[in-house]
Amino acid sequence: MKYLCKLAFCVIFFIVWFCYPVHSTENFGFGIILGEPVSGISMKIWLNRPALRGAMDTIFGTLNILGTGEKAIDFAVGLKSGDYLYFHTTLLNHSYNIINTGDISGKMPVYWGSGFRYKKTGADVPAVGLKFSIGIEYLPENVPIDVFAELVPVFNITPKFQAEITAGFGVRYMF
Repeated sequence: MKYLCKLAFCVIFFIVWFCYPVHSTENFGFGIILGEPVSGISMKIWLNRPALRGAMDTIFGTLNILGTGEKAIDFAVGLKSGDYLYFHTTLLNHSYNIINTGDISGKMPVYWGSGFRYKKTGADVPAVGLKFSIGIEYLPENVPIDVFAELVPVFNITPKFQAEITAGFGVRYMF
């Protein structure tokens, strides 16, 4: 468990260090996620906003992975008492045309994407699976936060094939 905690810390540190140059452009979000199976730290990196567009357009713009909307990668890490570690990452696509915010200031994109999840509980063999997220996000105008809620079907590959549905709600501060 100590090794996995150190690994999770290193991953978080690397992500924050990697995103340091984009802090002033609100391309990086850091906050919390509450939900099932675990609550923890949530991070999001917007990939095709101006500060990262050059490098990311080469990868994602040419391939149009998941569609043509704004792309982001989200991460979450959670620990519980005992020997429990949770980690997920997802490549997300956002559409701003599905929900009309009307008189509410700000944007409310719907997002969807796919990624992977790792869950270690006690002495059990870790559950590794594919996840498919669909959610809604509120991005207030002139306030550097995002509020999100998502529903996530997960298909565990190990230790046995098993499907489950998870959900989460969270808030991130955008740097």
